[in-house]
Amino acid sequence: YETTVNPRGVAENDVWNIQLLNSQSKERLGYPSQKPEALLERIIMASSNEGDVVLDAYCGCGTTVAVAERLKRHWSGIDITYQSISLILQRLEKQYGEDILKQIMLNGIPRDFASAKALAQKKDDRLRKEFEKWAILTYT
Repeated sequence: YETTVNPRGVAENDVWNIQLLNSQSKERLGYPSQKPEALLERIIMASSNEGDVVLDAYCGCGTTVAVAERLKRHWSGIDITYQSISLILQRLEKQYGEDILKQIMLNGIPRDFASAKALAQKKDDRLRKEFEKWAILTYT
């Protein structure tokens, strides 16, 4: 076999040795599908540059957006549950301070009394339950 040297260094292995989150991990937030920050850091660094946009269409507890923020990427996160949105906001505020909350644009949640009332008065019981979840997470 002929051996050549890769001018860009050693090729990446197809197995990544990244520590799993256990119940005692400092970054553990209690979210069932939480991924280690090291995993998302590696993915984001390999696939984007500073200033690029990272999209996480299923935010969960916000690991991707938190790591994207740390790596100086713009980001957009999407989730359908108020529990996730609340957890992500708390996480970002804890990691980056309360000023970050002023930079985040939230869509689809009540912003004033009229929109909260409209959500509470939905005929569909599932949507009315969303008002209850929003109210509990916002005011507790």
